[in-house]
Amino acid sequence: MGNRIAVVTGGTQGIGRATALALSEAGFSVGVLARTVGDVHAVCREIEARAGAALPLVADVTQRSQVEAALSQAVAQWGRLDVLVNNAGGGGRFSFAGSNASEWERLIDLNFKGVLHCTSAALPYMQRQGEGCIIQIASRAGRMAEAQLAVYSAVKAAVLAFTRALAQELRASGVRVMAISPGPVNTESLRREGPRADVSDWLQPEDVAHAVVFLSSPQAVRYNGAFLDLFPG
Repeated sequence: MGNRIAVVTGGTQGIGRATALALSEAGFSVGVLARTVGDVHAVCREIEARAGAALPLVADVTQRSQVEAALSQAVAQWGRLDVLVNNAGGGGRFSFAGSNASEWERLIDLNFKGVLHCTSAALPYMQRQGEGCIIQIASRAGRMAEAQLAVYSAVKAAVLAFTRALAQELRASGVRVMAISPGPVNTESLRREGPRADVSDWLQPEDVAHAVVFLSSPQAVRYNGAFLDLFPG
């Protein structure tokens, strides 16, 4: 099949960074997409230090035009797009009754509209190729709603519904769409939310990254439309 090309959004920390490194080790050329220029270049240097191929893509996933430009840059560089990992997102642990619209809109824009923007921008390339793979990094909260996560749970449930419906729409096109729903992952952003369960019981970013590599493989073709739950333990 030759060189395979992946783009990872939110690719500079936590799950995104681990996924970019894991895909590179699996033989992919990787576009690292995030908002912060320095962080994007730092992860690309990590990949290149391990003899991988990386491309820095600076974009805000909530801005459709920036996403389109970034994916166009990746395709111009490498000629195709095989895998899109929609990882960019953010949490929000708060009481809904005490929250305001700006808090809800931030979660919706980043965790759901960002997925729509990136998926829509990637599809023309994948449909033209007759193959491709889109993997959403969702959350256990989208399947098992939790107190203090009302909006976040609703948004991640929307990502899962979108994934299942789009997989059905694209079934005959050769483009696969899947989602991974991890439980708590030991990332800096989640640790900042405050004391919770012992982090030794949490997943590591590499656990999610390995699942992405598996779903990206041709052997996983039968998993189109699947939700892969990852729980600690």
